[in-house]
Amino acid sequence: MSAAISACIDKLPYGGSTLSAAQRAPIITAIVNACAQFAPPGAQWQTWCQMFLAAAINAESSYNTQAGATGAAGDPSVGLLQIRFSSVVLDFANYGPIDALTRAGCNFGTVTSSDSYATKGTMMLDVNCNVAIGAWYYFIFASGNGGSTVVWVDQYCMGGGVAGNLHIGMASFLMGGDAAHSSLSGADYYYNEIKGWFDPCVTYTGMHPFELAIQPDTSKYCR
Repeated sequence: MSAAISACIDKLPYGGSTLSAAQRAPIITAIVNACAQFAPPGAQWQTWCQMFLAAAINAESSYNTQAGATGAAGDPSVGLLQIRFSSVVLDFANYGPIDALTRAGCNFGTVTSSDSYATKGTMMLDVNCNVAIGAWYYFIFASGNGGSTVVWVDQYCMGGGVAGNLHIGMASFLMGGDAAHSSLSGADYYYNEIKGWFDPCVTYTGMHPFELAIQPDTSKYCR
């Protein structure tokens, strides 16, 4: 499992392939743990999730664990999956499964109305937290934002999710939840880049994994 992810990272451009074994080990562990908690059901999805996250991290940060943090103030997107406090972290704080995040190795703590990136930046940059929270955000939209109108996280966790796919999850992650209901084409470059790095690392038959239907699952993605 870890060897397969490392082999996939070796095929990537930019920063990932230059990391030493010691540098990539905690990232690989974070990927495995995040997928154990947030991938759709089935053993095959564990592999697909792992290789997807390996590619998504390359797209978001080129494997720089501190990406976006240098000199950051206000509400930046930071870390391996470029999570933002006011959207991703607050959504998780309000609706996400803290116990699953703990199992993924993240000490999320508590978030109050007085918190911000200034107080939660260390947690957001922690590799386990960043990868797991980012994975949760991809998959909650992938599994719930597939209808004719946008389904936000609060609506999803109230039972309003509509089956979607990871293509929708990627567009929503990159451009906001309403992206899947205006035009997926706005995320074409992002989608194709990640797909181009994912495909050499996996095997599948039939429909591409990024297009397979993923059903809502409030027990997995909500508290």
